[in-house]
Amino acid sequence: SPFVLQQSELLAARLVREAGADPARQVDRAFEVFYGRSPDGAERDASRAMVEEQGLMAFGRALFNTSEFLFVF
Repeated sequence: SPFVLQQSELLAARLVREAGADPARQVDRAFEVFYGRSPDGAERDASRAMVEEQGLMAFGRALFNTSEFLFVF
């Protein structure tokens, strides 16, 4: 939806602002923001690969669509 696309863009900007250009730090910060926890090893590796291959906006869209986010939110 346009709303999720807009929020993903805003999230990407926030992650760059707060974690810099390092995908690993961006992933860690995103998990802190979304879930209030650090990612486990598998989550960190898969998320970092997604950020590197598809970008922060795609990663943000994925986070917004996770069951864990929907239940926390």
